[in-house]
Amino acid sequence: MNENIEVTSLVVHFNNAQDCIAVVESLLNLSMSKHKIVVVDNCSKETEWKQVVQKFVANTNIELVVSKKNGGFGYGVNYGFYFMLKKYPTLKFLHVINCDALVIENNYLNELVNVLTKNENAGLVGPAVLMEDLKTIQNTILPLTSLKNALNYQARFYGLSKITDPPEVQKVECVNGVCFVVKKEVFEQVGGFCEDYFMYNEEQDLCLKISKAGKDILYWSGKSILHKGAIRHETEKINWRYFYNRRNQVLFVAKHRSFLEAVVLAKLFIFSSFKKMVFNKESEVNYWRFIKALVLASFGKV
Repeated sequence: MNENIEVTSLVVHFNNAQDCIAVVESLLNLSMSKHKIVVVDNCSKETEWKQVVQKFVANTNIELVVSKKNGGFGYGVNYGFYFMLKKYPTLKFLHVINCDALVIENNYLNELVNVLTKNENAGLVGPAVLMEDLKTIQNTILPLTSLKNALNYQARFYGLSKITDPPEVQKVECVNGVCFVVKKEVFEQVGGFCEDYFMYNEEQDLCLKISKAGKDILYWSGKSILHKGAIRHETEKINWRYFYNRRNQVLFVAKHRSFLEAVVLAKLFIFSSFKKMVFNKESEVNYWRFIKALVLASFGKV
């Protein structure tokens, strides 16, 4: 007989065994009943996934799942969600957390579930997130991508995320996908993540779909996790993260706003990235491939 599982914490792993083991071990300390952890491997190197398996295979609180392909972050989340829903039909909440995160407040998942339980019209809630220094608050309250927001992000949206005591709940447009809890029926209703994005900005698409379904996106201003990747990625070279972030902003605008706005945003990224890519010897991104991706994204294609 299946266990009466109501909450699943889901981690997508790809060639990052050390961080994956660390975040799962921290999830095991959560004060959450009727809870199970699922780790979805997106076709990592055998040596990396083997470390995760060896560490957790004997733990009955953890499900280890290998996806059929590396379809990106959204694909991995969708794959793990439907795996758990089939195995545990009592599932009510999906808790998504990045592989490069760590739990620092063991009761936060209870708090997020309570927020969704008490707010009938709520669909998804995300918490305040600290960077690795445990002092800086990551920007997790996000605007939906548009040309205007892309041009004025620093002035209009930087620093909106706060930690308060006691924590407060507010309605927002979008929360960062590093950590959130969504109602099972809402995630299922909107079809989960759109897998076109592969990585980055897929939370924008998800939050918009949930809002269009008549449900609220909420931000909870309590402590929850630290995100190691928040600082790592700020100092990285021009690489695939840079590539996907900008391509997916254009793709989102093409899908949900207008072709003209997507073209203008693509041109902006093409010109602003010229010096960074062409003259930066450490750039890992081919400029012509970048241009092609942005043009395709303008037409809503990947």
